Amino acid sequence: MNWGMMRNGRCLTANITEYRKTESVSSLSHILEMDPDPKYSLSEDRQERIFQEMEERRL
Repeated sequence: MNWGMMRNGRCLTANITEYRKTESVSSLSHILEMDPDPKYSLSEDRQERIFQEMEERRL
C-alpha cells in the first residue's frame, strides 16, 4: 500500500512495504558513487535557487 500526506510542505509516509524484501541490506555509503558523471550534479546557480526557495517557504 502506498500512501502519505502533506503537512507544512512536507510529505509524510507510513513505514510500510508492499512486498517482502528479498535483497540484502545496503547502507547509503555502499551505493554512492565516488566519481559520478557531472551531468548528475546541480549547477551552483541551481543550488542557490533551491536554497532561496527553501528560505522563502520558511518565512
